[in-house]
Formats: sequence, structure tokens, C-alpha cells
Amino acid sequence: FKDLENKKPLEWSHPTDVKLEEQYIAQLVEGSISSYNIKKRIFTHKKNIKWVDATISIIFNEEGKKESVIAVLNDITQSVEDENILRQSAIVFENTTEGIVITDSKNKIVNVNHAFEDITGYTLNEIKGKNPSVLSSSRHDKKFYKQMWTSVLIQGNWSGEIFNKKKNGKIYPEWLTVNAIKNEENKIVNYIAIFSDISSFKESEKKIDTLSNYDQLTGLANRQLLQARLEHSIDISQRHDHKIAILSIDLDNFKNINDSYGHSYGDSVIEIIAKRLQSLIRN
Repeated sequence: FKDLENKKPLEWSHPTDVKLEEQYIAQLVEGSISSYNIKKRIFTHKKNIKWVDATISIIFNEEGKKESVIAVLNDITQSVEDENILRQSAIVFENTTEGIVITDSKNKIVNVNHAFEDITGYTLNEIKGKNPSVLSSSRHDKKFYKQMWTSVLIQGNWSGEIFNKKKNGKIYPEWLTVNAIKNEENKIVNYIAIFSDISSFKESEKKIDTLSNYDQLTGLANRQLLQARLEHSIDISQRHDHKIAILSIDLDNFKNINDSYGHSYGDSVIEIIAKRLQSLIRN
């Protein structure tokens, strides 16, 4: 109390909130109001900031004259901080590029974000109350889903690559994380699934694989992939006591084509021969 003695109430209010409160005080003085309520920040004696719900009222004496002013402050710092966290979470929920699905304890969808709608094509109204299995691509068997949910129920989460289906029927790969949300009694109250469409990543991966293992001119396996497949074939033949045959084809006078007509003609000859060979043999 000694720290506040002889100080005006606004001296320990946060500067940002002073202007608004000055308007209320002016109305209080002129008599247009007899009390007001405001949520504001104040400085503690340690110069920390706290949020308070303040109700300021005029006390009248028996003759109806203003006698004093009483201020009742309620510390709401924690609730304000909780509101800010919820607000920030809502902003992240709606603005993240990853799809988010929230279900209840019975795995019925209660909410999805905009990214979910963009990725899957389903709106909240179309999907609300349904089981996320409506997105299933049918590419995974019961064993796969059983292992996934066993991990969620026992460990609390699961992450992995999965194929799901969009509203238009297109099947796409996604990276999915499922978390079980528990209450204070350790009971599951919600499931939260966060996923991203990794189609472009898979396409890039495929292109890298093609560049690494296939000849760009003919589309045939390059030396590296041929060597790997040959070693694999030899291993299988030895294990099962089978024989394998290797056919080597030489292009006679190919150098003359390159020297006489240029490398573009030589490339055309190689492409034609590759296509003819591919049409004669199995994959």
C-alpha cells in the first residue's frame, strides 16, 4: 500500500490503456456515469505487467454527494494469456499449408482447416460427423490400419506415408501424423491428424531416380542400374540353381554414322534400336 500512497491510479496503469480510461474518468467526474468496467494492464511493484478486470464506482454519502471512489480489481492475467494462446492456435490452424482434421473420441470429424479443404476438395459441411475413412484410397489393407491405430492408442501418435483419395476420386500420397489428445483423467477426447500432399515430392523423387538410373536418350537402364540388376539376377540364379543368359549387341560401323552425319543422327539410330529392342522383350 505504501508503494501506491499519494499516487494517482493511472500512474500504475499501462500507457497504452491510459487514454481509454481517461475518457471513462472524465464521464465519471462530469456525472454522466457512476461506474465503469474496463480490462486493462497494470504494473506490479516489480514492474511486471498484469491484466486486470477493473470496476470503478463512485461512493455517495447519505446526502447523495460524492464521497469517494472504489476500484475492484480482479487478476485475469492467466485467462488473457490462455485466450491469446487459443487465438494464436486458431490463426495457425487456419493459415498453415498442412491439412488438419480434428475428430472426437469416437473418431467422428468435428473440424477441419482451409488447407484440408484445398487438398481434399471436401468442405467442413460435407465431411463433418463422418469418419476419416471416407478419404481411404483402398490401397492399404486392414493390417496396415490396425498397426497404425495400435501405435496411436499405445504410443499416442503415428507418422508415416499413406495414400488417400480426394473428393474428385484422385488418389494421392500424403505424409500423415495422427495424435491422440487426452484429458486430465488420461482419457482420449480427440484425435488430431496433420497431413501434407507429397505428390510433387514423389514426382521429384521419381525424376531423380530416373536421372540416376536410366539413360536419358533411350530410357533404358544405365550402367549403374544394369550392374545392380545383373548382380541381383546372379544371386537369384545361384540360390535356385538356375542359369541366366546375357546378350551383348554391338552396332557395327556406328562411328561412321557419327563422323559422317553428326551426333544427332547417331542419337536417332540409338533411339530407334532401343525402341525396337523394347518392343521385342518383356519388362
